[in-house]
Amino acid sequence: MIVFNHNCVNIPKNSFNFCKDKIGIGRPSDRHGLQKPLELRKRQSTAPARSRHARPPEQYRPLNTERRKITATQEGKKAKESAQNTPQKSQYPQSSKSSVWVCRTLGGRSSGRPADRCQEIHHYASTDGAESRKRTREETNEARRIQAKKDAPSLRKPPPYNSGISSTILTQFFLQLYLPPDFIYVHAFDHHSDKPNNTHCSNTQSREQQYFVFCDDSAFIREYICINGISISKGDEALTEGFQKEKSVHRIGIVGSSVELPCDVDVSNCGKVYFITWTKNVSNDWKRLYLYSDAVVKPLQELANPGRAEFFLEESSAFLRISPLRIEDDGIYKCDVTYVQGKCPSLSFATLTTYAPPSVPSIEKDGKMSLNGSVVGPFYEGAVLNLECETFGGKPTPEVSWFKGEEELDSESHVRVEKNGASTVTSTVKMTLERDDLGAKIECHVDNEAIDDALVSWVEVDLHVGPSSLEVDGPDDPVTAGEFVTLTCTIEGAKPAANATWFNRSEVLNIMPQTELQLAPDGTFTTISTVEVPVSRHDHQGTYYCKGSNSVLQAKGEAPLLKSLDIQVLYPPAVVMQPTGGVIVNESDSAIIYCTYEANPFNVTDVHWFHEDQPLAVPTAGKYESSMQGYPTLTVRNVVKEDRGMYSCSLANAVGRGNATNYAEVNVLFPPVVEATISPEDVKEGNSISLFCDIVEGNPQNLLRVRWFKEDEMLHETTEREIVWVGVTRNSSGIYSCEGENAAGWGGRSEEKELIVQYLPGPAFLTELDSPAIKGETSSLQCIVEEPGLPPASVYRWERDGELLATTSSENYTTDIHRVNSKGIIPALL
Repeated sequence: MIVFNHNCVNIPKNSFNFCKDKIGIGRPSDRHGLQKPLELRKRQSTAPARSRHARPPEQYRPLNTERRKITATQEGKKAKESAQNTPQKSQYPQSSKSSVWVCRTLGGRSSGRPADRCQEIHHYASTDGAESRKRTREETNEARRIQAKKDAPSLRKPPPYNSGISSTILTQFFLQLYLPPDFIYVHAFDHHSDKPNNTHCSNTQSREQQYFVFCDDSAFIREYICINGISISKGDEALTEGFQKEKSVHRIGIVGSSVELPCDVDVSNCGKVYFITWTKNVSNDWKRLYLYSDAVVKPLQELANPGRAEFFLEESSAFLRISPLRIEDDGIYKCDVTYVQGKCPSLSFATLTTYAPPSVPSIEKDGKMSLNGSVVGPFYEGAVLNLECETFGGKPTPEVSWFKGEEELDSESHVRVEKNGASTVTSTVKMTLERDDLGAKIECHVDNEAIDDALVSWVEVDLHVGPSSLEVDGPDDPVTAGEFVTLTCTIEGAKPAANATWFNRSEVLNIMPQTELQLAPDGTFTTISTVEVPVSRHDHQGTYYCKGSNSVLQAKGEAPLLKSLDIQVLYPPAVVMQPTGGVIVNESDSAIIYCTYEANPFNVTDVHWFHEDQPLAVPTAGKYESSMQGYPTLTVRNVVKEDRGMYSCSLANAVGRGNATNYAEVNVLFPPVVEATISPEDVKEGNSISLFCDIVEGNPQNLLRVRWFKEDEMLHETTEREIVWVGVTRNSSGIYSCEGENAAGWGGRSEEKELIVQYLPGPAFLTELDSPAIKGETSSLQCIVEEPGLPPASVYRWERDGELLATTSSENYTTDIHRVNSKGIIPALL
């Protein structure tokens, strides 16, 4: 509350700036009960949020109550003295009246609606205070409201009044403002001159002033006191008349507590109190709330049931205590004191502003209430979070703000003011979640003048983020093939924890890594993946990769984090003999073979050569030569067939020795050595035989042509190594041999093979050795065969008349003569 007191005495016209400067009009902070005009409120709504804890500048802080009381009293005395010292020609007329136009809004604080009611209030006051009259005329007129925006309301000549009433000027009045409307024009009008007396209009839409200042150049003195209350349930302005001796105080009470409203009594000067009435201004009507006398002590209206009021009276002071205080108790109270002696009537005015604590704020997300301190989410990084905070029941309207730590967040608020002046405030904050919001507590602060500390509710944001970094560590120095190396992949800043996948070049490692998860202070996880890998020469200058990803990257379609590490491996020579297809040479030519290799270090310190895995004495004059120009090379000169075969080498470097993994074959070409074969070796005349010419040695092993010989006479030449004879005769028997030809030429003749064809003996005939044959005596017979056959006949069969007589191995046969045939010859069969 700020009180402006000023006396304007004989100030020239157009002197408003002078009054404004002396009074010190400014734009006080609305946090201390001074409502900014609508234009300023709209303009400042787009400005950066001001800290709710900021203190107003010194010149805008409320004056203390004692100072206001003293000022009012002193100004009243000055007004009285000024009136007494004024020359007679300047004395005021016997009756005077002032008129005030007040255009006010009924929509409540910050309703944004223009004034829809204009009220002209005329005040009359008599010198002895015995009679006063107030005439009020209200008009609700849309046309007047529209016109009021453009111009100040036109001054009207007041209606007739009873001139017989002994009246004097209104030396002091109190203008009580509650919830300033969108615009207010006020004209002070002094009717003794029947024209405006240098009236000044103050528009609350101006950037230069906030409240009302009236100055006039009339001869009489006026005191204007503007008191700004925080809120009134109907949002009205009240204009209350008073006298110099009357006082108005302002009390603020917290709903649920107690408040004491003072009442001026002066028992020592005015005598015993006869009757005291407490009334309250309700819709411009005074309604009795409390009666006090010796006979009656009675609370009325809302103070009666249950009894919430007590009155305390002492010699020089009294007060009405209301407890517990309700929000509806807000208003203007008047204490009317009547004394037994009937003198010293006294009116005391008290403005009671009720403050109500707001409710504990509740936070909602997507229409669902979240418990204070609960976790909302999870959300992916980049998602938009909308939160709504609501508080109700606060008076004056609470200030709702959002904080993330010490940072105040931009928000939008909607205010709904109830009939009793309590407000429901809904504030919405919209924020795009970033990594900085990990584990953030989003706080809703609610504060108003009814509480000492802001009420705070908060939720914690469960934010899921992708990994922020990935690092791969391994050995800095070269390692030796066959050893194990430890590789470590560290993935930080992921929630949920990231998974690590290892690659050797493009192949996934089939080794199960060891994984450790660490929780970071910001709620993210650090994944430490460790793998032990045996290295070989194939890993030299190879690249190991670690890939890190989690569900956030996958959901957003972002590439995983990837980093690599190259390893240097020391290993002995890995040798490969060249040419891998071997060397083909003719006898007496030279054969050259060499060893290719990989090694780290590459420098070879020693070479060994092998033939059929047997070490060679290299160098050997005229036979073996070795060279180290480029790859190690072996030259075999004047090759013979004994030089054919498999050659290899063994190389050594600073790490160790490596043997060739293959052989280089030296293929020496030479004519074939063949062997003749007859199958079967023993054959009967008329059967079939096969003659084979097989290669015993030679290079190449395949025969291009074969020549067959019989007793040094070439029979024929063929490309086949086999000859088949069908139905051989005895004439086929003989000595056979063959020669073979390969790529190296014709070889020598094979050893001879004899073919023996077996056949049957020729016809036989019988001759008698003893002649003539005599019956009863013996006779010798001989079986003669001209062609004994092959093999020669060795068995003889002796028959007589078809009857087998004997089988002998001799060609002679002796028999007894029993009979002879018609020719006298004994038949015999061989």
